[in-house]
Amino acid sequence: MTSNKDEWLYSLVYVTNPVRVAILVLLMVSFSPAAHAVGGEEPEEIPTVVLEDILGTYSRSVQIAFERVSDIDSYEEGELAVVGSWLVVTGIPIKEHRWTEAEPEESKPVEHLRGSYIWTFEDSTKGLEKLRSSFLKGEIESFSPLLDRSVSTRFEPNDPFYDDQWHLNKLDKLADVGRGC
Repeated sequence: MTSNKDEWLYSLVYVTNPVRVAILVLLMVSFSPAAHAVGGEEPEEIPTVVLEDILGTYSRSVQIAFERVSDIDSYEEGELAVVGSWLVVTGIPIKEHRWTEAEPEESKPVEHLRGSYIWTFEDSTKGLEKLRSSFLKGEIESFSPLLDRSVSTRFEPNDPFYDDQWHLNKLDKLADVGRGC
């Protein structure tokens, strides 16, 4: 004695009804992984998670220096528009830097600062925008522009009456003698 279930299965498998074949093919395709890829749904983006606080491992004076140079508002817009290289702190391995939101063209590690890199962008006008979005996404902890600045350690007064003040001039000469100049 056969049950209705067995008859239904037999008719589904062995009877070549085009409607049944079409239904069977549709069921198989809808459950296959290829159907989801072809279906047009975009894969869910997996956010990058930085597990380690790199800046926290630096000394307090280095942390303060990073806070100072990463204040983007302290730079002029003209300076930032031409910056091609940036100092970036991130916990992401160097091999994965190209897949971050910022997509740097080149990444070089900084020698004595673990987790710090020099990121270079081909289009310098979009570097700041890309770094901001990467920062907001949590991929990088800090970023600051690499700018050439000249710093003079020699005392050069801008007082027009400096030569009239003999005692200041004498102190400057004594300092030169002490340095062996």
